[in-house]
Amino acid sequence: MKSVRPIETLSMPFDCELDLPGSKSEANRALVLAALGQGVTRLERATLGDDVLYMVEGLMALGFEVDVLDAAKGTIEVMGGIADTEDEAEIYCGNAGTVVRFLVSVAALVPGEWTLTGDPYLRRRPISPLLDAWRSLGVEIRDTDGGLPVTVVGGRRQGGRVSLDASRSSQFLSSLLLVGHVLEGGLEIELEGETASADYVALTRDTMARFGIRAGVEGPLYRVAPIRAQSPGLVRIDGDWSAAGAFMVLAELTSGRFLGRNLKDNSRQADRRLPELIAALRGNGDLEIDMAATPDQLMNLAVLAARREGRTRFIGAANLRYKECDRLAITAREFRKAGIEIEEEEDGLVVTGTRKLEPAEFDPEQDHRLAMALSVIGSLHPGFSLRNSRCVAKSYPDFFAHLKRIREKHQAIVVVGMRASGKSRLARELAERLESAVVDTDEVFESKNGSLFDYVAKSGWPAFRRAEAMIIAEEIKPGRILAIGGGSLENPATRDIVVKRGIVIHIDEDLAIIRERIKRDPPRPALTSRGTLEELEEIHERRLPIFKSAARIRVPPGLVTEEQVALVIEELRRLCTW
Repeated sequence: MKSVRPIETLSMPFDCELDLPGSKSEANRALVLAALGQGVTRLERATLGDDVLYMVEGLMALGFEVDVLDAAKGTIEVMGGIADTEDEAEIYCGNAGTVVRFLVSVAALVPGEWTLTGDPYLRRRPISPLLDAWRSLGVEIRDTDGGLPVTVVGGRRQGGRVSLDASRSSQFLSSLLLVGHVLEGGLEIELEGETASADYVALTRDTMARFGIRAGVEGPLYRVAPIRAQSPGLVRIDGDWSAAGAFMVLAELTSGRFLGRNLKDNSRQADRRLPELIAALRGNGDLEIDMAATPDQLMNLAVLAARREGRTRFIGAANLRYKECDRLAITAREFRKAGIEIEEEEDGLVVTGTRKLEPAEFDPEQDHRLAMALSVIGSLHPGFSLRNSRCVAKSYPDFFAHLKRIREKHQAIVVVGMRASGKSRLARELAERLESAVVDTDEVFESKNGSLFDYVAKSGWPAFRRAEAMIIAEEIKPGRILAIGGGSLENPATRDIVVKRGIVIHIDEDLAIIRERIKRDPPRPALTSRGTLEELEEIHERRLPIFKSAARIRVPPGLVTEEQVALVIEELRRLCTW
């Protein structure tokens, strides 16, 4: 019986900062090098998703000393060195292509007979080019119709030169590079044709360098000298750019804000280019996007493409057919369930902007990346559910917990308008309905500085605006609703902060109503020498274009507070609705 998870929709734009899981790509490369190298290596922040756990268990089955010291923190200790005791074992790799491909090469070095297998999805994934490379070095390997289960008779460590077709997966090349330093005479790898996802090879070489190993490159030829890896002692795994994709796309679609606190801009991970790809999809019209360097993000970006005006053609991603599932075929199938216009091509997808969705039960075919992308669609429209959602544990065990956290913190809401337009009243009532904290910046100012009237009379409006700007910068935080002075947005720096970090709501009240309220309210200092009533039209004419440019939601004149609140809540939901 397959479990089905309903996908909860967003109610308003979010503002969330998260620590993303450690990159499984980095962690598994580091684990192999730590196991084969000399010395003790401690890995930190190596999130124990399924793929990393399969790698740990596989290395232990091969006789390596690997100890998970703290599963929650992802702390793993590895004692380097190959065991001399000949043994045999069956090593189950789930649906982890990286694990089985890397462990085939490790198994070739370890005396014994090792059978590697996995689930039905993994057994369909290609591995023959890697097996053929090892056979050419004299390693005995028995496969099953060119795939898993694969039995490796290990212990031969003679190096040499191999030819390799890495067009279907860069993992074949990475697998050989990671172990080449152990082979007698080292290893030379001559590539046949193009390499899929070449940035992952760069990540492999970068991780090798941390262990003191250099992989030389001359055109299609890679060389690894027989210089054993040396433990650097401590390896901290960077946050996973691939895991950030769903949240970054969701933020883009809802005008929300997302920050992965542990992402590095200078990371060697291929998906660090994600912000550039998202920016390329802004605006209308037909586009062609080459996904050769970042194929894992195609599914997330296809969701973004489905919301834009125009036709988006994604190319260069033929190797997605050999991932956890045929990602091109299954993405097209699942998107069509939702009513999205999508065409499958040999090396990519063509997505046409779709205005209306149809609720559906998604089946990601055990693919973690696709499950996360489909969850983005479900977050924007009611009625969607996801089968076998646990597959996200392959790389991101906390994905759905983090998706829930995103719903809990709305982006700061900032209410602006002319003096006496009702900003404070609307902010208070809205905060009560949304169970949010409310901040009136005038009240914060007076709690610190005394009467606003007296302060302006003594120090002038410029001094007040400077103090006000500091208060706004300090108080604008997720989950809060701010009522701020209308004149604050005349300061470009303050306006920039408010627009970037908040959802601006403009109360566009009639001047006649504002005039009557000013007459009844306690006196406030005038902005000019003309007096508060006499200057009203001049101030309104100057500020109105600023309010319009900054605001995402306009509250029209003549509404009572209850009507204003209902309108704002409806508009906030609309920002997050397909």
